[in-house]
Amino acid sequence: MLRRTGAETKQEILNAATRLFSDYGYRGTSLADIAHEIGYSKASVLYHFASKEALLAELIAPAAADLRALLARVSTLPLAQARKCAIEGYVDLTITHKETVAVLQTEEPLLPQDLHFQLYERLVGVLQGEDHNAQARVAAIMVVVGIAAACTERSDLTPEQLKPALVAVALRALGLPADSPPG
Repeated sequence: MLRRTGAETKQEILNAATRLFSDYGYRGTSLADIAHEIGYSKASVLYHFASKEALLAELIAPAAADLRALLARVSTLPLAQARKCAIEGYVDLTITHKETVAVLQTEEPLLPQDLHFQLYERLVGVLQGEDHNAQARVAAIMVVVGIAAACTERSDLTPEQLKPALVAVALRALGLPADSPPG
């Protein structure tokens, strides 16, 4: 029998949790469900993760880190360029972390408010730009939520088809020209 490393076991647990959280929700999935999915005991899962909350935190950590990096990158750019770069980067991030985004769409209230506020509000702020009216804010929110929804929708579109379509629609929704400076 091939023995797994601790890192491999931990990743297997994260993968199973992602699938189950995505299918049944965070609240609808127990640690025992996750353990059963991969043929381990609940104690084995708890050996690698102190709690279900810790498992969720580790599951979202890579996507959150990528979003922080994107926001740092766009913060140094002129506004028009930052907005386009933020759209392109957010589309890439959402496609890359599709399963995590699917979990976050249904489980967002479980996230620490500071994490949600810090990242979500910063992204919406970049996309909103200098226009501080209700329409600009709603458009920015719709772009963020719409990109996430489109990326996690079980469709027949490949990432190569999805990315340019999402970028074009997001630019149009924000009133930005398709030929604005590249990110």
